Amino acid sequence: MLTFSAFCAFGCLVRYAAEVFAGRTIRVQRLWATLAVNALGSMTVGLASSHLTNDPTLILAFCGGMTSFSAAIAAPAHAWRDGSRRTAIVVLATTPLLCIAAYALGASL
Repeated sequence: MLTFSAFCAFGCLVRYAAEVFAGRTIRVQRLWATLAVNALGSMTVGLASSHLTNDPTLILAFCGGMTSFSAAIAAPAHAWRDGSRRTAIVVLATTPLLCIAAYALGASL
């Protein structure tokens, strides 16, 4: 259980680092970093679930901590409220499509 929790916590730290990096270094809104991290997590789950014959629990724990689909919904809501309606619509429309495609890509590798 401690190992599982550690993998979840590490995934959270990776997401946080990606969002900070995106905001400070490449100057993109946090919701785009969340979208990228969710797609990467979906691809990793696809890869792990289709290619690992052993128990993929730790990889899935990492991805569960790293991805944030609740933030993927909350961030566009905030963008909408702040007047960035086009950005909100694009992120809401692309998140499920991109994550499903990323999962399929990971599963096919």
